[in-house]
Amino acid sequence: MRIGLRVLQPETVEWLRGALGDGELSRSALGRELCERDGWRNPRGALCTASARKALPELAAGLGLGLPPAQSGPPRRGCDPSACGSRLPLTEFCGSLSSLGAVDVRVAETAAEGRLCGHLLAACHPRGRGRAPGCRLTYVLEASSGVLGVLSFVSAPMRLGPRDAHLGWDDRTRGFHIGEVVSNDRFLLLPGVRVPHLASHVLGRAVSCLASDWEARHGVRPVLVETCVEASRPATSYRAAGWRCVGRTSGLPPGASAPVAPKGVWLRGLASDWAETLRRPPSRAPGSFPALDAADESGWAWREFGRSDMADGRLRSRLVRLGSAWARHPGEPLPAVFPGSAEQQAVYRFLHNKKVAGEDILQPHREALVERCRPESAVLLVQDTTTLNYTGLRESTAGLGPLRERTGSARGLFVHAAVVFTEGRRALGVSGLETWARPEAEPAAELEKESRRWFRGFDQGRALGRASPGTRVVVVGDRESDIYGLLKWQAAHADEAGLVVRANAGRRRRVEVWDPELRATMLRTLASQPDFETPVKTGRAVRIGAQGGKRARSQRTAETELSIGRVELQPPQDRLGDGPVAAWLVRVLETEPPAGKEPLEWLLLSSEGGPTAEWAERIVGWYEARWGIEEYFRVLKSGTRIEDRRLQDADALVKCLAFDAVTAWRVCNLDRYARDAPETPAGEVLTEDERQVIGAVVRAERLQPPSERGKPFPPDIRGWVVLLARMAGWHPSKRSPLPGNQVMWRACVQLQTMVRAIQAARAP
Repeated sequence: MRIGLRVLQPETVEWLRGALGDGELSRSALGRELCERDGWRNPRGALCTASARKALPELAAGLGLGLPPAQSGPPRRGCDPSACGSRLPLTEFCGSLSSLGAVDVRVAETAAEGRLCGHLLAACHPRGRGRAPGCRLTYVLEASSGVLGVLSFVSAPMRLGPRDAHLGWDDRTRGFHIGEVVSNDRFLLLPGVRVPHLASHVLGRAVSCLASDWEARHGVRPVLVETCVEASRPATSYRAAGWRCVGRTSGLPPGASAPVAPKGVWLRGLASDWAETLRRPPSRAPGSFPALDAADESGWAWREFGRSDMADGRLRSRLVRLGSAWARHPGEPLPAVFPGSAEQQAVYRFLHNKKVAGEDILQPHREALVERCRPESAVLLVQDTTTLNYTGLRESTAGLGPLRERTGSARGLFVHAAVVFTEGRRALGVSGLETWARPEAEPAAELEKESRRWFRGFDQGRALGRASPGTRVVVVGDRESDIYGLLKWQAAHADEAGLVVRANAGRRRRVEVWDPELRATMLRTLASQPDFETPVKTGRAVRIGAQGGKRARSQRTAETELSIGRVELQPPQDRLGDGPVAAWLVRVLETEPPAGKEPLEWLLLSSEGGPTAEWAERIVGWYEARWGIEEYFRVLKSGTRIEDRRLQDADALVKCLAFDAVTAWRVCNLDRYARDAPETPAGEVLTEDERQVIGAVVRAERLQPPSERGKPFPPDIRGWVVLLARMAGWHPSKRSPLPGNQVMWRACVQLQTMVRAIQAARAP
């Protein structure tokens, strides 16, 4: 359960359910206890009781329970400006700044000083004392002749058009940095004080100490201060104090019933690098949200999409609903997924919304991925690149680029995906999707930029490793990722993630060129180093997947001999100063290739390893997991039919890809559960409705063997996967005891259709 961007711990939700059911605590006590249990504190460590109490009605409604009746507190004392003015000692002074003497600009610390400032603003300021929500800091302006005025600063408003446009903020960056901006909401010099240059003088004095004073009071150091001045006023004092006007408001504030006078927005930096700081995009480290209690939520879609960090709550809710719809209609066109006219308009607005990116859709799924990684001792982040062909859309869809040579007619997008697997090759989730369209011309600089995707994929593995301290993350790549810079980058961050790549010795490099004799050099090293005088060898059967294109081959199993040893990789000519990189080298050589075929030979470079046969087999097994991402790509293209989407621009296609990527992972995940974790309870993978449908169809169609009919269904996921595949016409055999991805996709489509039917029949 979540409130805004805050997700409550499952145990906190259970406590709140019980406390609301008992009805013994008041709202204030509930808010205080909620903050203490969930660690809801401000930067200074104080409990956020006001925010928690404000959230209680929404939390209670989400749990289907009521709140205790509100208790009335003591009446708030009002402030009559006329009465206050008659009792206040209002200073009168007319002269120069030098004759006024030293001016003290100090923070109002005591309650008496706070009341004095409030009375002065109520009596003398044309807009009164003001009650802006959030944090506040008030300065008393005083000289030897008495109090001269009040200067008040509050938390900045979330949205202010000219400021946001000047900083280039989007919703996420604004939400991340808004606490580093404060607003000057009141500036009062008493009517009897007539001193030239006093206003700019006290503004400069206050700004010089505002950052440290605000940090001491509220625990956050601001880097920018802003204010709004009526457009009819010249704002001379602010200009003289170094403030800058960045535009005018529209005069139509949100929620206002009538237009108001436009105001000029003035900014003043509190640090030399304030603009760079506020424009820096927020980091999105996985694992920052706590686990979800999905018992009372919307099931699978809530677990995968319920922890979005988008600032707009409406977009977060829409994301969960769209994720649920995508899962119920796998592979169907958007008009079939959303048959209603209003639903279609809503999804098209979401996909073309510039405030939503494909990363926003994948981010909550990555949070769920972290949870699935933490119980594992080691996981494999496999990265690879594929293409999406949208040649038929080139006239109607903007943002596409060539897929092959410059003279080719194919148009579409490149996709670099990172999928996380267990060592048993069960897919845990999609860690990253990077998409781009190539320009019409392909200079070397553009291809060098593309090569950085392997570094970004490794950085995803590092982030996953930091979020899962007890899990070793190993990043796996094919020959294209065999880049010296990547191996060097891993060596510098060896404690966060490992790396396994296949050495590429047969093609000319376009980015960082090694010795053309790389393969022969490595083999000579393998034979000449002392560690390899008696190399560690072992045998292993390696499954070679089918492949199309120029290197077409059929699937086969090769009997191989493995050798492992320690080597030092020398840097390329342009990086000789970097020094060598130590790695484990595993040679995989087919001993008896089929007639007329070249023997299989791999050279695998690994940051992990040891001089044992077990390590050699484990590293080869890690590299074999790379076939899992190719199976995933086949499901993504043939199952979800992502290449059949029809939208106006490539950005909307990328958002569709994010939803389809999670849907394809779910099917691959279901297939591999039966192989890698067959004893997993079926309730952790399939919903109650899905199990009911499978059971009813299997019994009605008599799909079980006669010996199993009438018996209870197995509790583990393996048995349910077999039952589900039988619904699609598949039957187990000795050669294929479990179904493949294509069978599972057909079965899942059929299952979701039936689930929608019973849910519609059940609805009132």
